[in-house]
Amino acid sequence: MAKTESISTLSPLAIAAGTEVTDAQGIDAIEQLNWSAGHRPTVHVSQLVGDPLAELGDVGLSTLDWTVNAVLGRFQIRINADVQRLVVGARFWVTSGTKTLTVTINATSVVLNATSTNNGSEVTGTANVSSTGTSWRPVVVTLSGSGTGRVRNFRIQDEAITTASSLPDPA
Repeated sequence: MAKTESISTLSPLAIAAGTEVTDAQGIDAIEQLNWSAGHRPTVHVSQLVGDPLAELGDVGLSTLDWTVNAVLGRFQIRINADVQRLVVGARFWVTSGTKTLTVTINATSVVLNATSTNNGSEVTGTANVSSTGTSWRPVVVTLSGSGTGRVRNFRIQDEAITTASSLPDPA
């Protein structure tokens, strides 16, 4: 995480009584304080997919066909310039075969593979922001695989900074 806001960019008039407050000013203040942006990473998407009761067997709910590549979603996420890595995670329920969730951010793909040994636990991967780029970036989520199984949910979020010494000086 690199500091993107210099100390002189937050106007003292922005915090005077009666002035308008915009979303951008809040982000500027967080980036100036710096530590709070690192310890509270942005969740860009967290999506439940298909049948949440898959491990209970066939309960009559529709499931996704894993025999062909299926585009689960297309959307955009905004990646701040001070983020170094994105974490992509997914939970699967696999009866047989191997299931693959491919999350392509801009032109960078994160491939998550799961078998029955991964049932219930999250499979994760990372993407470097130096490869994905910053600002608004397109995302395509694709499902594929053979055998039977389901993806339960997936998420994309900024990688958390867990030690305060990893954060740059707010000066």
